[in-house]
Amino acid sequence: MNSRFDDDMEARVVSAAAHYDYAATGPVMAAPIERDSCVVAYLFHGLDGEEESAGLVSALDSGFHPEGTGYWYGLLGALRERDVPAAEAVRSLLGLSGPDSVGRVGGELRRHDGKKALDAQLNPEKAARQVDARQRRRETTQLISRATIDAALRGETPLTESVAEQVAKLDFALAEKPTPEQLVVAFTDVVGRIPDQLGTSTRTREPSFLVTYLAATGQSFPGVDTVVWLRVPAGTPALFQQAQLPGDPGVLLLGRGIEWEADRIFEMGGQTIVTAHIVGREPGALIAARPCPAPRHRRHPEVRPDGIMAGKTDDSRGKDEDGS
Repeated sequence: MNSRFDDDMEARVVSAAAHYDYAATGPVMAAPIERDSCVVAYLFHGLDGEEESAGLVSALDSGFHPEGTGYWYGLLGALRERDVPAAEAVRSLLGLSGPDSVGRVGGELRRHDGKKALDAQLNPEKAARQVDARQRRRETTQLISRATIDAALRGETPLTESVAEQVAKLDFALAEKPTPEQLVVAFTDVVGRIPDQLGTSTRTREPSFLVTYLAATGQSFPGVDTVVWLRVPAGTPALFQQAQLPGDPGVLLLGRGIEWEADRIFEMGGQTIVTAHIVGREPGALIAARPCPAPRHRRHPEVRPDGIMAGKTDDSRGKDEDGS
């Protein structure tokens, strides 16, 4: 069984259209899939209210994908078509052996902290790369004004007049060349904010600008947990930036205030893949925080020892007292 993206961004399983929800965010019950005495994947179902979630987490460098994942997802899809509950479907596959290339499911389910914990066990080098990438990103963004803009637009720091001025310039530049037609772009959890509790139909608003990639649909992004393939309608404010290195995808910076909705969530090649579409855009008003002026104190007049206010003469005091 193979999987592919069609024009509507649906990752369609050819031999089994039905599928279980993959979006388990909490603990899972999982059984290993072994091939040649090595664990190459885990078959899991959700817990704690997510019992209808089921799927696979696989090792990236084991050669298990796509044949192995396709085989076991095919069996899960067939069970889903028969309306078998996810947990029951996973239990029915325990101890089952497939062809030599796809391995055998272990005979026991064990509780794990979640899909990310399983992925870290299967792909320790990937986990280490992710830690390094996040650290490099933190170190780099400290030197880039874009990080300051993001923090201000997300309400994490005050929006100063200088930052508001830069944002206004970006707004103008993006509005000059909106997307001429509908297109599909990608962004990852390294360059964009993706909620941990993401589920189908979940809506997410990005108050800042959204960094996306003009990549071929289905292109891999090594070293990241989640890839979102986002359908962008024509007329969306955008700014294209050429790729910095040969072979890298170009960058499309989208206007701030975009709200997107997740359509489908599934696992492929050890990553969480999300297909989504933009549902609206509401950029916030650029109201810069102005420092409060220092309070102005009324100056009291100075009084001379003889009781006359400074600046007045004896004659003036006499006129005041006489009323003339």
